[in-house]
Amino acid sequence: MGLHVMNSDGGDRRPITVPAPGLMVLGGDWFPTAEGLKVLFTAEVLR
Repeated sequence: MGLHVMNSDGGDRRPITVPAPGLMVLGGDWFPTAEGLKVLFTAEVLR
């Protein structure tokens, strides 16, 4: 389990590293940048 990025056909699946241990990713959205598409996500610290 985890957060992954992949092609729309399900191929080329790659994990996205969560920036710190103990975070639960709640949601995300794509946005364009000069370098390409980036994902912005919301996370909650697990206690």
